[in-house]
Amino acid sequence: MQNHAVQFKLVLAPSAGKFVSILFSFWIIAGVLSAIGAAFLLKNNALSVLLFPVLPFLLTILLYNRLMATCTVRVDENGFSMDIAPGSLMIKAGLKSWRWDEVLQYKQSTGRWSVLIVRCADERPMQLSGSELDSLYQYLKTHFPEKKKTGWW
Repeated sequence: MQNHAVQFKLVLAPSAGKFVSILFSFWIIAGVLSAIGAAFLLKNNALSVLLFPVLPFLLTILLYNRLMATCTVRVDENGFSMDIAPGSLMIKAGLKSWRWDEVLQYKQSTGRWSVLIVRCADERPMQLSGSELDSLYQYLKTHFPEKKKTGWW
């Protein structure tokens, strides 16, 4: 098999459990702090009613962007590698590589958001998204056999 290396720029998300737990707890803390701040600092009840739901929502959007990690995925005849850029609060930066026999499963999940779920040896399932997601999935389907999901992840 003579395949040349191909690179894709994607975003790697933390696991859903970690993601929801951090966002939920952050939203509660930000909501309480913004309500206290609005009540004591602004002395304006109408403004505090507006600030209470809006400020945590805006802060959650900023935190959401901070939790994601940009990465470069490289696939070739040797395997699958991912170079994770620094910048995420939850995902360790660096280069990770797996041979093709270590890539246990990959599948594209379509719904409200399209993600590619990849499960490699000794790793939890990784969720990749981004503008080049479909290109990576098509490349994997045409060059490497798709491994069917059997049982639970």
